[in-house]
Amino acid sequence: MFFESDLGYPSDRPESFLKSSRVSVYRPANTLDVRLYPSKHIQLDRNNTVDIELDTGWNNLQSTEIRVRAATGGLRLRTSEAKCLHESIGFSRPPEGGTFCFGSIPAETTVRIRFPYTLEQESPNISLRIEVSYETEHGSYIFSKTPSVQTSLALGVNVQDVFKHSALFSRFTVSTASSSPLRLFKSELLGSTMFESSFGLPPSDHVMVFPRQPASLLYKIKRKAGVKNGSKTSKTMYLKLHYSVLSDEIAALIEKSLLEALSDTPLRPLSRLVISSLLPLARNDLTGAELERAALLGFVPTSFLDRVEYEKLFRGLGKDTAGVDIARSLASLLRAWQAANPTLSLQSNEPAEPSSILIPVDVPSVTIIHTADIRLQPSPTISAVSMPDSVTPTYSTHQLLPATLHLKWTRIWDTVTPVSAQTDLEFSYELLAPQDTWLLGGRRKGHFVIPAPASDDERDMSSTVNTEAEIPVLLIPLREGWLPYPSVEIREVQSTDSGARSGPGPGANSSHEEVHCETDMRNIGETVRVIADRTQITLSLDASGAAGGPLVLDVERREVEGRILVA
Repeated sequence: MFFESDLGYPSDRPESFLKSSRVSVYRPANTLDVRLYPSKHIQLDRNNTVDIELDTGWNNLQSTEIRVRAATGGLRLRTSEAKCLHESIGFSRPPEGGTFCFGSIPAETTVRIRFPYTLEQESPNISLRIEVSYETEHGSYIFSKTPSVQTSLALGVNVQDVFKHSALFSRFTVSTASSSPLRLFKSELLGSTMFESSFGLPPSDHVMVFPRQPASLLYKIKRKAGVKNGSKTSKTMYLKLHYSVLSDEIAALIEKSLLEALSDTPLRPLSRLVISSLLPLARNDLTGAELERAALLGFVPTSFLDRVEYEKLFRGLGKDTAGVDIARSLASLLRAWQAANPTLSLQSNEPAEPSSILIPVDVPSVTIIHTADIRLQPSPTISAVSMPDSVTPTYSTHQLLPATLHLKWTRIWDTVTPVSAQTDLEFSYELLAPQDTWLLGGRRKGHFVIPAPASDDERDMSSTVNTEAEIPVLLIPLREGWLPYPSVEIREVQSTDSGARSGPGPGANSSHEEVHCETDMRNIGETVRVIADRTQITLSLDASGAAGGPLVLDVERREVEGRILVA
């Protein structure tokens, strides 16, 4: 057989002339085959693993030797740590030098080998060169294959922490790392020796994660009571996600449907050729919009295969015993399958074993957590304006509002510094607000000292009634509207020794360790409703007022009974 690329070649070509320069080699069904799979269970703080699956087909193997070599630059296979996942079949001798040896393996048996690997640099795909030498009752044979598999992560996770006095709220944002949506079946935050977690009411069904619509998971983390902080105390938690990628589900669904269509036909030996030819189209030709539509509708159309020229794709298979072109018969069968299956349902295609990923989560160590709370105090001389159906406190402009700034603290989130090394800390606070919103009076600035804990007991690590601050302040609203509460800024006061230099240089004092503190403002999101202290305003439509606006001619104030404002 030969191929001639010259355009002037005569048209009376012999029977052995090749019509295409591309040659495809495939394995018929029920013959020995080797497949490569990425591990469905990943733990980020450990080496990734890969699975090699040996399918014996109709062969009764008397002895088998599998040699594995890396075909990707920077790939190192740790085959000495390989494990055979079959219940009754194991290695005949320990793995050594990338070689796995087995004894007798019966026909129609699948054996899976799993071993870890490392990469010098990130690569989305890895390739292995696999060579199988096996003996049967008919003789000795050698099978060679170089499969490739995708190893990049299918999802990404970002975390945002919000510290409270006795709890930490961690928000995990799960996003897909490709154009394909993914289904999130279950999530759990595994606790450690020091910390435990809790979750709200889980969803009744899976959560669909789209490329432009990630999923958010909120966990409440608390420190376990009675657990002391030590160097050997486990503090790392693990976020475990059970998921499946929609494009992989679609590929598995198409493969299952095609195998069923070919199972009872004379073309069944070509099933591996059909699967290896059409599955890449299902993975590569489906656009992100089509995948999102399939995720929303619950089914995937097979119309994307309309543009496939089956006769040209499978050209060269020859003729069957009846003299019919096999490529044409296969094309007719595939078009009949597509007409019978215009859509494939994804609703009942729940994976038997979804993929999982285990992500280590380190709780940040914070030296101290401050909690600031501004509380408006009732006064016998000044009261809120009575507004029907109003939950928010309502006052009038320029009304004097006595309040109390409550400050408390805790050191339970300091998991790095030993209790014996903790010292007294001095902080300064300042009450801040926009100048056109609030006029602040009272002790809006000051200092306070937090004593070192006497022991690692949680009661000594947090403030008590005697060590919490109650600071009186005065708030005066300057304009009407829904005004947010003033903010509180707390900073550490770094004290320097009198004999140490404060400027840069070799004699500067560098013994002070940086203190990481967080402030929890309890009034974030809360507002005070302020209304104008007037009932009637007379305006002039002439634009002669300030900045060309209307001119105020007369203002009628509210009536005052004693010193209490009434609406």
